[in-house]
Amino acid sequence: MDPPAEVNPARERYALLIVALAPVIPQLLGSAFNIWYNAAVIEPMLTLPALKQRFFATIIIYNTLVFPIGIWLWVKRIRYFAPTFRHLCRGSIIDPKSLTQARRRLIHLPWFAAAICGGAWFLSSWRLIGDCFPFFFAMSARISSPAWSRFRSAGAAFSGRSRHRSVR
Repeated sequence: MDPPAEVNPARERYALLIVALAPVIPQLLGSAFNIWYNAAVIEPMLTLPALKQRFFATIIIYNTLVFPIGIWLWVKRIRYFAPTFRHLCRGSIIDPKSLTQARRRLIHLPWFAAAICGGAWFLSSWRLIGDCFPFFFAMSARISSPAWSRFRSAGAAFSGRSRHRSVR
């Protein structure tokens, strides 16, 4: 077993902040890739200026709605540990039941982070497919062009939905 790490005042004071900021670098790398992908792959496929405008408006709306929710969920989960951490730093006695609960949540913290980040990125990838995610579809519904209508029809056929439903 490893010897216990030396706890200095700075480490003790900023431990939860360090844990809270741990997902920032992967998120920045993922955002850089997403920006590159949108610029290199998606934008050339958007031939109409109105379609490009709708696409970038969708990105802005999505990012202002979904990512603050993810940040709020993450900060809320990290703040759960603050009272227990302060009691441990002071050397106070903690109820064994609440300590066990905090340990369980701490053990599952990486899964929680993965669920938040993965869910937000998964939903953001869906925004590119008009029939699967409502943001892009709703914002681009007013654009009329043969290429866009073929794209929507293909998306509907792929998802099993059709614009023309048969009456039974």
